Amino acid sequence: MYTKETMRKQTHEAFSLFICQN
Repeated sequence: MYTKETMRKQTHEAFSLFICQN
């Protein structure tokens, strides 16, 4: 079960990864 915090953390990590790739 995903909590809002987990979802927010994953979104932040994915966003950071996206920034690093560009």
